[in-house]
Amino acid sequence: MLDLIIKALACYRVSRFVSIEEGPFAIFESLREKLDSPAVPRWLGWLARGVGCPYCISVWVGLALEPRRPIHALAISAGACLIYRVFDKFLPWNE
Repeated sequence: MLDLIIKALACYRVSRFVSIEEGPFAIFESLREKLDSPAVPRWLGWLARGVGCPYCISVWVGLALEPRRPIHALAISAGACLIYRVFDKFLPWNE
């Protein structure tokens, strides 16, 4: 149980880092801008939207943390989403 909580916290942090924050040397901000540019084919629009969404990213991060147990990956993602909702509602970060 503690393992899933720790992974949910890690998933939250990585998901928020990639989808909202700049990152070191503005790498994630640059990635989001490049994916949202007109140079990216229209059929890849889902990728640009997904990278900018902490809920979407949390599914992929959860799968990276638990690749052999998809149900645990979804539980990790759900925990990260819950943490995200609580932190953004009660502890608003400057974006």
